[in-house]
Amino acid sequence: PVSQHRIDGYGGRMARLRHCVCRPRFLRGVTVQAVWCELHKGSGAWAKRRLLLSTDLALSAVEIVDAYSKRWTIEPLFAALKLTDGLGAMWQRSRTVLLRWLHLVQIGRVLLVLLTAKAEPEVVALVRPSGWRKPATLTPGLVKDALARR
Repeated sequence: PVSQHRIDGYGGRMARLRHCVCRPRFLRGVTVQAVWCELHKGSGAWAKRRLLLSTDLALSAVEIVDAYSKRWTIEPLFAALKLTDGLGAMWQRSRTVLLRWLHLVQIGRVLLVLLTAKAEPEVVALVRPSGWRKPATLTPGLVKDALARR
């Protein structure tokens, strides 16, 4: 049966949920809770139905959808690690080399965040925000570009 709930992780949007406990063949007998979720769009229509699977059978359907919504806050980090920081090409390296590289890259990222948070006049003077940004905008990406130009 269909139930409607407000999902906090998606800004309180309404969601139509269907759920059941099952053993999908493609997971070779692992018991999961399957949740079909449709989010309400601002235009009054419903978004495409999505299937979410959870191996934690203690969670309710609403908790599963809410937990899934939290992944969007970390996706940019994984994309940056894979595409920008060169982690995508590290699969053939040993674990030790991978961890050393990851630590170096993350130290660099933290330094950029700290420079952005401190916002010293020397750093702000280097930044040239694009025309569509507010002049007071300061992000780690802008600081990185400014340092690269310097």
